[in-house]
Amino acid sequence: MFNRLAIAAVTVAMMLAGCGDNEKKTTVAVVGKAAGGEYWLAVKHGAEKQAATMGVKLLYLGQPTEVDIAGQVDLVEGLIQRKVDGIAISPADSKALSPVVKKAVDAGIKVVTIDSDTTAKDRLCYIGTNNEEAGRVAGEQMLKLTGGNKAKVATITGVIGAQNLAERLTGFQKAVGDKLTLLNVQPDNGNKDKSMSIAENTITANPDVAAFFTTTAIGGPAVAQALTTSGKSGKIKVISFDTTPTLLKQLKEGSVQVLIAQQPEKMGALGVESLMKAIKGEKLPPIIDTGVVAVTKENVADFEK
Repeated sequence: MFNRLAIAAVTVAMMLAGCGDNEKKTTVAVVGKAAGGEYWLAVKHGAEKQAATMGVKLLYLGQPTEVDIAGQVDLVEGLIQRKVDGIAISPADSKALSPVVKKAVDAGIKVVTIDSDTTAKDRLCYIGTNNEEAGRVAGEQMLKLTGGNKAKVATITGVIGAQNLAERLTGFQKAVGDKLTLLNVQPDNGNKDKSMSIAENTITANPDVAAFFTTTAIGGPAVAQALTTSGKSGKIKVISFDTTPTLLKQLKEGSVQVLIAQQPEKMGALGVESLMKAIKGEKLPPIIDTGVVAVTKENVADFEK
């Protein structure tokens, strides 16, 4: 059921955690929406550091793309068969992952969600951004950038079934109300090339578009690149989620104007820490909000490592 990439991820993580120990260690898994990408590598890094600190065996898994929802279900099924002690997961599709999460819980595995939640919410705890609030912050920033006045704004999101992205869109739309003209939301399914194509087609079809809002760290760089290629960088404004190295560079260069900063490394670390608390019998709060900040050129230095 595991694909080769997932197996490789498990193998490496086990080696790093010292799987040759004779004494059985507690084993926890972190399942991202994808195996790679700057955002998910930050989650992985936070989880690995926390696991090393706590002496936990860590398995980090993810599919090659965020749109492989069936593949993510298979990964969790495999973890249930392995009888891991805990799972921290970011559901690629909140509804589609709910049944297998329940299956893990029913099998006695401690489960928390990170970054995005399930619709059933039968996990112990959600750790991550208050996504509707984050969307509201993005909406307020967009009104500042465009001045309102029914300015035309394009929106690109990731996978439609992801609850966190849907909540960001809701918060954004509530914040801007009828002060902006919002074009139809278009999904890129976590694919940079598709995001670039959407941006290019939008610019061509709507030469008066004032700005783009992207709900993921994949969409932002793609839009910025499309605007640079078309000679409209800086003229058409961009607000994107996340503070990956690529996006921070684009912000400083002026092809992106505002970033909505989450804390993916903290999510990974708290995922491991919370699972260990639950395994030891401690009660977890239903939600741990990791916070959100709007990043501009004025405060970008605070987010550079």
